[in-house]
Amino acid sequence: MNNNPIRSKDRFVVFGAPAIEDAEIQEVVSTRKTGCLGTGPKVMSFQDEFNAYKGSQ
Repeated sequence: MNNNPIRSKDRFVVFGAPAIEDAEIQEVVSTRKTGCLGTGPKVMSFQDEFNAYKGSQ
């Protein structure tokens, strides 16, 4: 027996790829150029993934 309550459609969270515009990408590029990002393994991972993304465009 399923005890989970049924949710109405307006209470569901939609998951999907965000619509990222060029302005947002340029803002990230500008921030990276200033060196304001912190350091650490998570930041390095983000920077590597972002560089790979920018290189593929």
